[in-house]
Amino acid sequence: MSTQSGAEFKAELRNGSPKMGLFLNSASPTVAEQLAHSGYDWLLVDAQHGPMGYEKLSAMLCAIASGGAKSMVRVAGYGDRQGI
Repeated sequence: MSTQSGAEFKAELRNGSPKMGLFLNSASPTVAEQLAHSGYDWLLVDAQHGPMGYEKLSAMLCAIASGGAKSMVRVAGYGDRQGI
């Protein structure tokens, strides 16, 4: 499991260090955790087009963290205050 902080992760991105990741459209915390344990640096949960609600999204973010990957969420847009 990675112990890298979010700030360290962002600094590496800014310095051009390549990172491997995936967009997730599945609403499965199990799939999210399996992918996080598979060596990806980041996983982006697509809440804009994916079928997950806020409870499922929360479970997916916990699953990604337990697998050691960094998580990001794509929300519906600037006006999606609840998603943000």
